[in-house]
Amino acid sequence: MSLPASEPRRRIYSLVVHGREIFLHIGTHTLGRALTCDIVVNDRLVSREHARIVVRDSSAMLVDLGSTNGVYLNEVRVEGAAELHDGDIIVVGAQELTVRAVVSDDQRATLPGESGVRLDEEVSEVIARDTPPSSKRMRMALADSGPQELADTARTVAQIGSIRSLDARSDDAPRNTEKADALVVLGRLADRAMVMGNYDGAERVLSSHLEALLAAARSDVAIPDAQRETACRYALRLADALHRPAWVDYVVEMHLIAGKTMSEWCTTRMVLVTPVVAGIDAEQLFFYQQMLKGSLSDLPPEERARAEQIIALQPGR
Repeated sequence: MSLPASEPRRRIYSLVVHGREIFLHIGTHTLGRALTCDIVVNDRLVSREHARIVVRDSSAMLVDLGSTNGVYLNEVRVEGAAELHDGDIIVVGAQELTVRAVVSDDQRATLPGESGVRLDEEVSEVIARDTPPSSKRMRMALADSGPQELADTARTVAQIGSIRSLDARSDDAPRNTEKADALVVLGRLADRAMVMGNYDGAERVLSSHLEALLAAARSDVAIPDAQRETACRYALRLADALHRPAWVDYVVEMHLIAGKTMSEWCTTRMVLVTPVVAGIDAEQLFFYQQMLKGSLSDLPPEERARAEQIIALQPGR
């Protein structure tokens, strides 16, 4: 006789942002810049309706709602929908939210409240969702609210991110979402991976976009100096950590195409990395060095000194 299959254990889901926890009831929670969203993210890189979290008894799903700048889950862009687990990191715009999923044996358990918490502009604000858009929105001090009262408040939204006074804004705030250079979003993910020593993960996050920038440069698309600098800095950090010659070649080619001398940061890192990374494209480096030699007399002293450092480089073997 087979035993009956046990029912999935209930999980209580929440999001942690800026040190505070937002509990998610069973149902649908919309994240976005619009004040009508369940979780309002005050960030111009976030679409008005950016993403949705669907919470069930024992599972939760994250759905991208066709956002301009995408939704990232654990350093990977979400295509369609993805299941959420305890400890997952969600990135929307420049904001990072940590998922908590606590197993509960009590199927009738209610969500805890946040008694005693006061919110200020540096952390977050809670707005009454049923407040008319044209009227003054009041910040709600939570110190006097009990746990169950807060848990049952279905018409509140937590506003996170860069907070400005809501009294000076209306729901007719700018509707256009700023299209981010992907390095703004991807760079945050890569930086976190690098801090944790996960350079392979950082490379996975960055490689497609960095390669697309190089392809654009090869096609005579003008790459802004700041964007090229950021891309090359990431490439050199990867080259230094992983000893992959392709990233050194990347930096050389980007500057060769642009006809530019490297910045002080890139020059210093090139001097450290080039001798110890085997397999660098010596011919391409030679062409770049020849280009620099031809322009030395026209360069100001500080730039000429950097060019001379690059000219003296010998690739590792």
